[in-house]
Amino acid sequence: MFRLFNTRLPDTPYTKREIERIRANIAPLTGTPIAPFDEEAFRLFYKTGSRVEYEAIYFETRRRLCAYAALALWEDDRTWIAELERALSALLAEPTWALPAHVAGDAGEKARRETLDLFACESAEAIAEILSLLGERLDPALKEALHNALEERVARPYLTARRRWGKGNWSAVCAGCVAMVFMYEFPELLDDALPTLRRSLDDFLSSYNRDGCCLEGPLYWEYGFGFFTYAADMLRAFTGGKLDLFADPKVRAIASFGQDMFLDGRHVIPLADAPHTLAVHIGLMHRLNREYDLGGFPSDDACAFGRDVRFRFAPFIRD
Repeated sequence: MFRLFNTRLPDTPYTKREIERIRANIAPLTGTPIAPFDEEAFRLFYKTGSRVEYEAIYFETRRRLCAYAALALWEDDRTWIAELERALSALLAEPTWALPAHVAGDAGEKARRETLDLFACESAEAIAEILSLLGERLDPALKEALHNALEERVARPYLTARRRWGKGNWSAVCAGCVAMVFMYEFPELLDDALPTLRRSLDDFLSSYNRDGCCLEGPLYWEYGFGFFTYAADMLRAFTGGKLDLFADPKVRAIASFGQDMFLDGRHVIPLADAPHTLAVHIGLMHRLNREYDLGGFPSDDACAFGRDVRFRFAPFIRD
């Protein structure tokens, strides 16, 4: 099984500061019940168009997932593993990892379960990465159930449908996450899945011009290109350098866009409906700087825990 890193979280001033932020953020939830899947809240989107009721439940579970995984990687305290196992069990109990806006209102149980939207793919990647990083400390029955869920909800549906997501961030996020799930949990199936996954990653790259400009702004760049980077990084390591997406000059141009947009501090050039400020994912920026020697970037106000209100695991753990 591929592993992102082989040690505990690094003992650095940055990590220590973030761990204390995580402790403070998650303290009110530790030991409290996890809200179960709420069918009425899920279906409210179809009745009123409102997303917030269901998403409040959905993302609180991902908040727990990120926090307790990080704390378990920082110190040997059984409390964090127990809380992480509760969060993982809550994900298993969700009949779908997709959000209702991306699932047809009349979808049956199987179609719901197999919907590979942004959030289903991100949830699957989080589970696969946690199994890699902490699987030796998790309950064996839970590990088996999570592996089976990844097969049932991601690997098997993807190989059956060979889903494509169009020219945009969806292709980077979804295909990138699915590729990582295969590398972590189903490496023997990667060769079968990779040609279509590569086409989806190419779909993402084709949404950019040769100059690397993201017309949706720095926040959208960080999201889509971030997941492209995480997948490309793993694919190069996993294939022993045979598949090196970073060697593409267009990828190099896209990589430069993020910090080229900074004016001062957190202020960036706004494009489309993107915000005027950006707290960077420092893990992504360091990785790109190491790859392309891009120079400095604003890091004093990086994306601290809680700023990403969707609690995406891949950028979080790399930060």
